[in-house]
Amino acid sequence: MELDVKINKQSHLPLYRQISDAIKLSITEGRLSMGFRLPPMRLLARQLAVNRNTVASAYEELIADGLIDSHVGRGTYVTEAPRDGDLLQSADAAPAKMPWEGLFAKSFDGPAVATLQDLFQVGTMEGYISFAGSYPADASLPIAEFRNCINHALRRYGRSLLKYGATSGFAPFQQFLAERMNKAGMTVQPENVLVTNGSQQALSLVAHLLLDPHDAVIVENPTYSGAISVFSSLQAKLVGMPVDGHGMEVADLEQAVARAKPKLIYCTPNYQNPTSGTMSLARRRRLLEISRRYQVPILEDDYGGELRFAGETLPSIKALDRAEQVIYMSTLSKSLIPGIRLGWVAGPVDLIGRLIAVKQMDDFSTSPLLQAAAFEFCRRRYFKIHLEKTRRLYQRRCDRMLDALARYFPKGSVWNRPTGGMFIWVWLPESVNSDAVFLEAKKLGVLFSRGNLFFIDGRGQNQMRLSFTTATEAEIEKGVRILGRIIQAFLKKSKQPRYFSTGESLPLV
Repeated sequence: MELDVKINKQSHLPLYRQISDAIKLSITEGRLSMGFRLPPMRLLARQLAVNRNTVASAYEELIADGLIDSHVGRGTYVTEAPRDGDLLQSADAAPAKMPWEGLFAKSFDGPAVATLQDLFQVGTMEGYISFAGSYPADASLPIAEFRNCINHALRRYGRSLLKYGATSGFAPFQQFLAERMNKAGMTVQPENVLVTNGSQQALSLVAHLLLDPHDAVIVENPTYSGAISVFSSLQAKLVGMPVDGHGMEVADLEQAVARAKPKLIYCTPNYQNPTSGTMSLARRRRLLEISRRYQVPILEDDYGGELRFAGETLPSIKALDRAEQVIYMSTLSKSLIPGIRLGWVAGPVDLIGRLIAVKQMDDFSTSPLLQAAAFEFCRRRYFKIHLEKTRRLYQRRCDRMLDALARYFPKGSVWNRPTGGMFIWVWLPESVNSDAVFLEAKKLGVLFSRGNLFFIDGRGQNQMRLSFTTATEAEIEKGVRILGRIIQAFLKKSKQPRYFSTGESLPLV
């Protein structure tokens, strides 16, 4: 006996139904007899090139029909073939639950889309020394000052802040953002600014507006995992450009653009996520030149430009732009308060108008109350003082982590020395797998982000991203010491053990 299952991924019938129907037909026609052992879900999913949860939904339906039975440790078997009427559900029987796993859109079924969700969940886990999150330090959050600004905003603007606001944003806040960007060398008017619920929404809105399925997007490799998730959900083709200490390497960029014909170039020139490299001025100019020659817009993600604590301030790519080819996005989540979810995107008026229409289909508007409170915070000296304190705090914690890495990590490990941002990028010796390090470290109460999550092609197995912003200096010392011990232990073993034979589930970050 042999299991024969064929599926059609172009059919309107959900994949789980195609699988369960094929197995059901084989059982009822006698091709699979009682006691036949079905393949494990992972094996069948691999053979059919589908998600494991799709096979799980098919098996659950067959179990509900009484056609198969499953026991932990023994496998899944065909039960006695049903008699006529056995498959009819009795009137008082509980209805089968909706098998949601088989109904999700194909574009949201895959590890690249799930990465951001798991990254966020792990980054916010309590009870660990966490080097995984990309968030401001708890100690830097200005609770009293922001409370005062909320109260002042309510007194000043009244009930209007509790109503729906303009989709484009709270006008005084838009004006403030435009003025701040102009001081940084950009040419921006308030009508060029759309306020969003964090920069992640800005990224998503731009991607939805510009990309059709199978359009190519040039990205840094490695790059921000949230960008990988958004572009992958739209079925975009990602074309990676290597990154070094000076940001995206542009030597082969023109050839890649000419070959791939991308719709968009996405980059993070300041404190690139995850490597913290800063794109040189020469590379910024070269990127602009290629963009202009091939008429490909640039999406500049400036999540952390305010977080420089050493080195020279370089003009943003948007500040160098004279042809309206750069879309600029930024956020207050990294420099102020992540919980207020305020970001923005700046670009040509025509583009912003289209983005407003896309945002209206998403959530109508961003909270007027939080925008007004943020405006009050920023227009006072609160923001300037807060940034100065935050930069000093981050520099101390960065220096502490660099010192601990030098003392506890083995020879053969290499890391960058950031001049700002939130991360240190580490290359471990080739024989060390960061997946294995993650599992051992989690058992000992330490979290970090594994390098392969930021690559579009599965590389980075011996790399890791360490955030120095959320842990205290004492936690940094302890956490890096634990990581160093784990890595040293792996290096002493003659060959890499199989860390996943126990069946333990590995999170995505």
